[in-house]
Amino acid sequence: MKNPRRIVRLGVALSLLLTTPAPAQILTHGPVVGGVTATEAKVFVRTDLAANVALRYSTDPDLVGAVDTPAVATATESDFTATIPLTGLSAETNYYLR
Repeated sequence: MKNPRRIVRLGVALSLLLTTPAPAQILTHGPVVGGVTATEAKVFVRTDLAANVALRYSTDPDLVGAVDTPAVATATESDFTATIPLTGLSAETNYYLR
C-alpha cells in the first residue's frame, strides 16, 4: 500500500491571502502541509496577530482554475493558529498554493 503522505504531492509556492485589513499580519509559522490523504490535505499556519487566512490552490503553477478556501480565523484563543483544509484533491498530483 502506498504511503498516504505521498499520495498527494503539494508543490508549495506559497504566500498567504490575509483577508483582514489591519496592521500587516505576518505569517510566523508554516505553512505546514500534513494530514494528507488521496483527496485531502491540511495546511497549518500561525500569524502574529488575529487574521482571517485563506489559500488559493490549483494544479497549474499560475493558479489557472484555482480553488479558494473559505477564510479561517486566527485568534488569541488559538495562539493565532489555524488549520485550513484542502479538499477535492487528486492522487499523485502536484498542487500549487498561494
